[in-house]
Amino acid sequence: MMTVAVVGHIKEACMCKGFGSTLSGPALRWLVSLPNRSISTFANQVNAFTQQFASSRKPQKHAGDLYRIVQGASKTIGEYNTRFNNEKLAVRECDVSTAVEAFRRGLHHESDLYKQLTMHRCHSFEAVQEKAAAAIRLEKDILARAIIPSAPSVSCTSAMEKSIRKQPTSKKEERYRPYGRGVNRIDNREENQQLPTLAEYGFTTSVGGILKALREMGDGVRWPRPPVEGQSWRKDSKKKCEFHRDIGHNTEDCYTLRREIRRMISHSDLPAVAFNEEDVHDGQEHHDAFIITLSMANFTVRKVLVDTVPSTYHQCVKFPTPWEVETIRGDQEEARGCYKKALKCTANPPA
Repeated sequence: MMTVAVVGHIKEACMCKGFGSTLSGPALRWLVSLPNRSISTFANQVNAFTQQFASSRKPQKHAGDLYRIVQGASKTIGEYNTRFNNEKLAVRECDVSTAVEAFRRGLHHESDLYKQLTMHRCHSFEAVQEKAAAAIRLEKDILARAIIPSAPSVSCTSAMEKSIRKQPTSKKEERYRPYGRGVNRIDNREENQQLPTLAEYGFTTSVGGILKALREMGDGVRWPRPPVEGQSWRKDSKKKCEFHRDIGHNTEDCYTLRREIRRMISHSDLPAVAFNEEDVHDGQEHHDAFIITLSMANFTVRKVLVDTVPSTYHQCVKFPTPWEVETIRGDQEEARGCYKKALKCTANPPA
């Protein structure tokens, strides 16, 4: 940065001119709209600015504002603790006794933490945070136990399966029938092995993107039956299928998902994306970088490198649209030109 000395008699003018470089948005527009010769000194400019934007100044928070923070009936101790600490950081001067008492009063009166802090007073806010951390751990453990049920016995599981099989299927559950446990269940391993993998379809999105697209189709997708409670403990917990919303196998290896995608493509619900020899530009084997030309904001941008493509051999990218499968082709001449320039730079490094 270059430093330039300012002559004393133009110091005020330089400060007034430089003040505008620190502004943006509404403040800058206000400065530009000022009448000519309405500012005589820098102090006069600062006073006018303060008067104009006095209502935009954030009110300073005081320690007494902490008493307004309360734990709602539907809020956990963890959520209340996070909010209280964020508000406490905004208070410049907050003594320990005020912070401790405000935290205690804000807790729900039926919570165990409120009872502990009332019966055994803490003399530091760090001690309050230690008790709050213990309560948060207990809270999370109780929530986890409520979500994940304990594994039932084998006899209970068998009885549960029998009761579920006897239950009639409602109309809302008709879409689960093709892949349920009834007569429609396909258990032919040889046929499953012949199903195309997700990678062979050439989708230009991840497995998560495929599932998101299926969810947006609603009832047009035949989703598998929800997992039976108490059965997950028998399966491999290291593998998870997002299509079944259960464990036991990975989503990429799910035969049910692959079968459903094949069915939807055959019914034209999903546009098929595939590559063949007709997509090859010159019929010669090559693995050039994928370089394309794009039109962005009425400008032509050349030599755009696409880092991830399904096949550099075909030199094109295909993606489904609501109407058809669109194709973007690469420019091999540009790709090879960039490669030659890169080789020249490597052979003749700058001195």
